Amino acid sequence: ILGDEAGGADLGKRLLKAYIKGLMPSALEYDFEESYHLDYAQIVRRVYREPEPGKFLGSFAPFILGHGSHPFIETLVADAFNDFININLMQYDWQHNIVSFTGSIAAVFKDTLLKCMDAAGMKTGTIIKGPVDALVPYHTRRRERQERSSAELMDKAVALLMERTGLEDREEAARLLLKYGSVAKAAENFK
Repeated sequence: ILGDEAGGADLGKRLLKAYIKGLMPSALEYDFEESYHLDYAQIVRRVYREPEPGKFLGSFAPFILGHGSHPFIETLVADAFNDFININLMQYDWQHNIVSFTGSIAAVFKDTLLKCMDAAGMKTGTIIKGPVDALVPYHTRRRERQERSSAELMDKAVALLMERTGLEDREEAARLLLKYGSVAKAAENFK
């Protein structure tokens, strides 16, 4: 819970504080009550007396994400991003680095995050929902490069085998290469 600025538990804590203190706009408060049916005593018990309070606080992230366009939620999230920037990023050499983000909150509230980063004078790199969002395109590009390299290598090997053997049929040369595994062996076994 400590150091979770702008994470699910932090946003949940901010939301619950606003709810308990009567700072939440009435329409949002109504939606919150309809969604969770919690009273003050239940909230205190879950946060202070039961295990995994961070998990409990983080369980409100879907509500926050679902009401992301509400000005109150936008402000709540912007305040959390600003705290994250001031507490966690400002201590580093941010003037010479680009900061990237991974997580559903950063991805959903990308515009808010970009505004906060810009206001702090920080350069923002990539913002993705999860690591897999970047890994899939990376591995797809990598495989395409490997396939191109393999195809180019095969074309060169076919051309070399055709030159060495006098073969004129590219398909036959490719078949021999696949059968024997190298230009030298294919040429040696060519009849």
